[in-house]
This record gives sequence, structure tokens and C-alpha cells, in this order.
Amino acid sequence: MIGASTPPALQKRTTVLFITPPLVQCNSPYSAGPRLAGFLRSRRIAAAQWDASLDLILSLMSAEGLRRVAVALRTARHVGYSSRFFLRNMRQYIATVEPAIAFLQGRQPSLATRILSRRFLPEGPRFSVIAEMGKSINCANTASTDVLEFFFAGDKQAAARYLASLFIDDIADAIREGIDERFGLSRFAEELVLGAESFDEIRDALEGPGTLIDSLIDEGTNRALARFQPSLLAISIPFPGAFYGAFKIARRARAILPDVRIVIGGGFVTRQLRSVKDPRLFDYVDHVVYDSGELPLLAIVQTLRGKRQPLIRTLVSRGKKVLYKAGASQPAPPPDAAPLDYTGLDLRKYILLAETPNPMIRMWTEGPWIKLSLADGCYWARCAFCDTTLRSVKCFKPAQAERIARRMREAISCTRWPGIHFTDEAAPPNLLRKLSLHLTQHGPISKWWVNIRFEPSFTPALAKLMAKAGCVAVTGGLEAANDRLLRLLSKGITVATAARVMSAFRDAGIMVHAYLMYGCPTQTTQETVDALEIVRQLFENRCLVSCHWHRFALAPFSPIAMKPKRYGIRNVHTAVKTFVCDHLSYRDSVRCDHDMLGRGLKKAAYNYMLGLGLDMDVRRWFEKPVPAPTIPPDAILRMI
Repeated sequence: MIGASTPPALQKRTTVLFITPPLVQCNSPYSAGPRLAGFLRSRRIAAAQWDASLDLILSLMSAEGLRRVAVALRTARHVGYSSRFFLRNMRQYIATVEPAIAFLQGRQPSLATRILSRRFLPEGPRFSVIAEMGKSINCANTASTDVLEFFFAGDKQAAARYLASLFIDDIADAIREGIDERFGLSRFAEELVLGAESFDEIRDALEGPGTLIDSLIDEGTNRALARFQPSLLAISIPFPGAFYGAFKIARRARAILPDVRIVIGGGFVTRQLRSVKDPRLFDYVDHVVYDSGELPLLAIVQTLRGKRQPLIRTLVSRGKKVLYKAGASQPAPPPDAAPLDYTGLDLRKYILLAETPNPMIRMWTEGPWIKLSLADGCYWARCAFCDTTLRSVKCFKPAQAERIARRMREAISCTRWPGIHFTDEAAPPNLLRKLSLHLTQHGPISKWWVNIRFEPSFTPALAKLMAKAGCVAVTGGLEAANDRLLRLLSKGITVATAARVMSAFRDAGIMVHAYLMYGCPTQTTQETVDALEIVRQLFENRCLVSCHWHRFALAPFSPIAMKPKRYGIRNVHTAVKTFVCDHLSYRDSVRCDHDMLGRGLKKAAYNYMLGLGLDMDVRRWFEKPVPAPTIPPDAILRMI
């Protein structure tokens, strides 16, 4: 363990290798690595990066990778339609996968014409969505190219990216059906991790025979460790779908470089692994770091150099005991403390998938976004459903507008990418105003988008200023889209406030996406139907470009979890303990078929985002009878 006597070899070699484990989105590097590598580099500590998530996708989506996929499918016990289609068209898949990837990487834009011919790529089950879209716009007898023309308005590159993305989705479906049901393009073994009742199930999977995906992760780890020869592996785990891949890498690293030290951290670790007590976790890693990682990593590196340094916000194992080392209380460096560092990353290899014609979702996935933060923590930190008791949320530390602008210029100069994604959960409006003023005074340097709260501070004047400064989109939480529930959840906004803010951004030419929840504590069927009517009207009036509904989950460190009776629920305490504390089970005082309602909400959202079904009665989206909405058909018009 770090903190014990350090071998002499490690004292000389202090290169930190930051790893993004499989699987996360492959359109740009995840934010933790460049930020932390930049911080350590500013302290004269060598740091490099390996995007194992991108590495895995590129290994699979290659001619050699698909040959191995075909071999595995031929010996699979069960194969579905996607797998059979892949095997029947195997030669064409192998011949076209590398050109298709090159096109999605932006290296062969001229390939768009061949892709749009509909004779170049094999078109498997995923391509049936094009015919479905044609029926939705009442053109079932229209050629599919006309459907693409309708949704992409003549943008051939965008239409071709959509077809190439469906092609990649078909391959992913074949892999999931016949080789590894845990596989997805942006997550791996997520259900295993979230459903594990103890570390036993994850450990059994890690130590088991594995699949082709496991083998590719091991092979990628072999190459990366031979290339970088690090003394410390720092693995950021942002989501549950990256946890298994992280531990697969750690397991292999233990076998290749027994002396290497391994630390894990990131958003998923900070929120869902706060209560880890199983010492067997430390068979794979040496340290578990919570909250912002700069100072904890610096302390660990200092111990590698032989210095007596107390660990900070770090979990360690001593024998069979798991101990938490809080360290001295000191403020973390601001998010703009150092330039981003992309050492070790080949930015030309990232893949820009476009899996929907919706312009907002396409913007997310097609853009190679540089990820920056305006602040650490949340300036609001009052939402009752959020883990507001955690340091990573409640400790708000904003950056300086001038320095953020400088970091933007530095990152754009380094990457040659034109877009910035500010990853804050809720960007402070005052800071956005200062940043926008600075950018307009010195000339906009890029397009950017950001997550906000739909609060009154976002006036039409501020929206226009942000647009002038390069803002192209905002995302925000409308949550239950119901004033009673917004008060219960302590959102600090109303539906009318949110509608006016969305309208201001619309008028400024900025796209708006809303995050929505259903199944909130005490939410009734009537309130859910009314929420959908509000959303329908927001789309109808072009206040929304896209949205996403997700089921309410009771976060363990949220105000609702702390005082459930105040919110009309009671916790369910069961004898079964899960390894990951992702969310708590509870009983609601209001009975409601949220599963049925959720299917209807998502179906409606999918169509609204394509501009379809906006003239339909919202009740038609649900499988079972629901009450008529009580919201007047011109409610949003009157609000804005």
C-alpha cells in the first residue's frame, strides 16, 4: 500500500497514467483526465493518459476485430436476428467497418456520397427506423432518401453520419446478442454493477473466463502499460457502466506490473461507493479517492516520492480493515487552476456518432467537445432529490471568468477543436454573464453549451449576450413540470418561470434541452399527464428542441432520503444489501403505475424531438386509459 515503504524503483519513476475505463461516450475525452493531468503537470509531475474506452471501441470496430467477432458468434450458444444478419453479411461488414469509422472520425468526408447511395454499407435491423420515420411523416411510399432529406434538410454529411452510426449500432447489437449481453457502445456491465448484492458477484465476473470484450480489455492494458511504464494508475469512474472495465484493467495491471499503485475516483465512486467496507476491493486497487481529485492525487504522488504525506479524502485497507483518511482540511484548487493536458491522447481518433436526427442530440454526439468546468459544486445545492450533503455538491467554488476564457483559448489551440462543453450541473448565471461579456469584448473564440437552472436570472438580455458570446445550447432540469412538485423538490422555479427562460433562449437562437423526471414522491397520474401536456406545448411553441424523461430515483445522500416522511414516502429496509449504494427503495403514499406512464412519456418525447405528433391528444401515447389533461391548450403561450 502507498504510505508503507516505497520501493526504490518507484521513487525514481513517478509518471501518473490517467485512465478512462470502458465504456463512456467516444466523441471526445472524458473531462477528468485532462483536468487532473494538467494540475499535476503544473506541479512538475509527469502525467499521461490512456482512453481505454475509445481503445476498446476501435479494437472492435476494425477488420481484425470483426473477424474475431465472427469467430465468437459462430461458437455462441444463442444468437439473435442481429447476430445472424451480421454473419450472413460478414464480408461486407469487415470490408466497410474501417472506412466507416474513418468517416465518423472526420478523416474521410468524401465517403458521404457512397454511404448515402445505400449500397455501400450493409443495412441491418437498425435501419428499419428509417421506414418507421417515413410512416410517421405520412410518406410510407416515399423513398428513404426523401426521409433523410426531410429530417436533415439537405445536410449530406449529417445524413451520412446518421447512416454510418446505425451501421455501428447494428454491429454493437450483434455483439450484445451473441457474445456479451453486458456490452453497449457507452456502457459495459452496468446492470451487473448496480444489481450486485455484494462484491462477490463482481469479483466472480472479474476472475471468470470472460468474453471477447474481456480479452480485448486485457490486450489493451498490456499495450498501454508497455508504452507508458507508469508508477501510478489513476482510473476515473464517472458512471456505473465504467466500473467493471476499470477493475478489469486494475486486475491486469496487477499481473503485469506488481509494483504499480492503483487509485480509483470519479463521480460514480464519490456518489455510489461512499459506504464500501469490503477489504477485497483492495485486492485490485490501493486507494479509493472521493470528491475532487487534485489534492488527494498530489498527496499520493508525494508518498511515491518517499515523502511523509498524510492522505486526503482517501479510503485505504489495513489488513482486513477499511480506513478513511480525511487529511487536513484545505480548500481544493479551483477548476481553472491549470490548463487542460491531453498528453497521450490522439484526438484524431474520436468517433462522432449521430444516432438520431434531433439537432440537439446530434450536437452532443457529433461534436468533439472540449470539457471544462465553470465551478466545482453547485451554487444552488437545495434540490431535495440531489445528493446535496456530499462535499462534491455543497462545496461551491467558482472559477474566474477571465481565466476560464484563457483556458478555453489554450484548449482550442491545443486540440484544434472549436467547441466547449461546460460540464457543471448548474452554471451560475452571474459567472456566465461575466464570461459572456469577456468573450464578446475580446471576440468569441468558440461555440459552447452549458447546463443551467431555468431561473429568472436568465433574462432575454442575458440569453442574447450568451448567444453573442458563442453559446449554442443550454440544458436544464424541468423535472416534474408541475408547480406543486417543483415546490416539494425545492427546485426554486415554476413552470411559468422555466417557460419564459426557454422562450428567451429560443428567441436568442439557442437550443434548449430539458431533463424531466416521472414517478416523483406523491406524483399522481393526473400530474404526469399534465406534465406531458406542458412538454407538448413547449415543443409546439419551439421553446424545447429535445428532452429526456427518466424515472425518479431516491439518492442516498439527498434531503428526501434524510427525511422521507416530509415528502410523503417511507423507506423500505430489506435484509439484502447491495454493493453499490445507487439509490434507495421506498414506498410512496400515492399509488400509480409509473412503469406504464414512463413508456408513454418516452414514446411521446421521441416523436416530439422529431417534430411529430405535436397535434395529438397526449392520452394517445399511453397503453392504458388516463385522465384528460387539465392544462389549457394555450397555457404556455400565456406564460411566455
